Amino acid sequence: GGGYAGPETLRRALRQSHNTAAAQAEMTLVGVDRSVDFLLRMGVDPDHIDATPFGVTLGSSGITPLEMAVCYGVLANGGVYQAPISVLGISDSEGNVVWDGHANQTRRRVFSESTAWLTVDILKDAVSSGTGTSAKISGQTVAGKTGTNSDQKGVFFAGMTGWYSASVWIGHDNYKALSSKATGGNAAAPLWQSFICLLYTSPSPRD
Repeated sequence: GGGYAGPETLRRALRQSHNTAAAQAEMTLVGVDRSVDFLLRMGVDPDHIDATPFGVTLGSSGITPLEMAVCYGVLANGGVYQAPISVLGISDSEGNVVWDGHANQTRRRVFSESTAWLTVDILKDAVSSGTGTSAKISGQTVAGKTGTNSDQKGVFFAGMTGWYSASVWIGHDNYKALSSKATGGNAAAPLWQSFICLLYTSPSPRD
């Protein structure tokens, strides 16, 4: 997707979803084996990884929305993986913490702080002036990336704000093709934006 635009920076390629440049950078600078290792360290199920050039460069791996949200959370956390948890904690009627969900949460460094920072900075561009502009939120810094499955079988947006990492996928359970006009930018990104805005208007554990 995205067509061929000739020589360009990786920043521009990701901002405009030019897959040819992203694939070349992946195959010449990182490689399949190292990419798979990064995915495993971010908690992706090995069965969900297509360990081929196409699988790690163009998205044919079957990574779930939860796994994608965790991966983006790693970038947002400065390169540190935190295992996803469903319950933050339990307090009694007097506010005493009975159980802390973070106490035994698995954490490990996956990327250097500089790598995570630069990647997030590029993903900010994808939202501010690229294919993900529909994910913009007034007053919030948003970084993220659109995705469109082959043959329009699904569309994706994964992103982050200063507080949240989340992803959405739109498609049919049987992978029936969507409208030929459906993209991650015009379908998934607006849904993600609406979902995140709801989180900001609801009571939050950080308050």
